[in-house]
Amino acid sequence: MLETEKAVHAAAYLVEKAGGHIRRRQLCRLLYLCERTFLLLHEDSFTGDRIVATKDGPALEGCLAIFSASELSDPWSRWLEFGNEETVRSRKGTEDSSGTSVEDFDALSVADVDVLDQVLDRYGSLTREEFLNVSPEWQKPSEASSPIPLETLLMHHGKSPEKARAVAEQVRETEELREYLRQFI
Repeated sequence: MLETEKAVHAAAYLVEKAGGHIRRRQLCRLLYLCERTFLLLHEDSFTGDRIVATKDGPALEGCLAIFSASELSDPWSRWLEFGNEETVRSRKGTEDSSGTSVEDFDALSVADVDVLDQVLDRYGSLTREEFLNVSPEWQKPSEASSPIPLETLLMHHGKSPEKARAVAEQVRETEELREYLRQFI
């Protein structure tokens, strides 16, 4: 299940670091790459969003739906706004003399910010074709979208089938625990 506050802060952080605005599709690609990178590095989910294959490449299902809408709803609209049909802009002025203030994004851990910075530095200017080239786990779906199993993603990035199954099971168990704990918050 999508951890909305963390996803909002991650998206807002990326937009700020990209200069205050970014193309919607590019933001969706970067959020997907953050999810994938975090999974590969930390063997855990970054946002909890479901990974799917779309005709345009791999994506996070919930984030894709949010950025495909005609307008943003709360809590997204507190941080971001649509500039036009192609762009997302920041609503927050978080720049100081040293750049974006990480403290403004309190839903993000140090590990989260490291992944966001790493992904933006490495993939920030990818074209669609370049994005697909660095996404071997993607296969064009016959429907509008179809799930990409975590095991498939992990194996395409060097994990053995046994390790991929174990990590995917661990991620599912952690998600179930997070979902259970949400009822007490």
